[in-house]
Amino acid sequence: MTAPDPQRLTDLGKRLDELQTKQAGVRRAPPSQSGNATRVAAELVGGLFVGGGIGWGTDRHLSHRALGHGGVFHNWARPPAFAA
Repeated sequence: MTAPDPQRLTDLGKRLDELQTKQAGVRRAPPSQSGNATRVAAELVGGLFVGGGIGWGTDRHLSHRALGHGGVFHNWARPPAFAA
């Protein structure tokens, strides 16, 4: 791997500084309530899918069957052994 060119890095730093000073004067409008609501809804739905996918992948990788035969729902639906 070769060493980076110091002149190119200096030029890049100058261009970044110029861009930051340009954007410092620009003000963005605050997000609207519907924009915030959409973001919250998207993050909730995305979190459910991502979390579910991670859980499913982990169960599959570890050969667990949480929803299958002998899983959580199977034991939950069965009446307790001490029921008369």
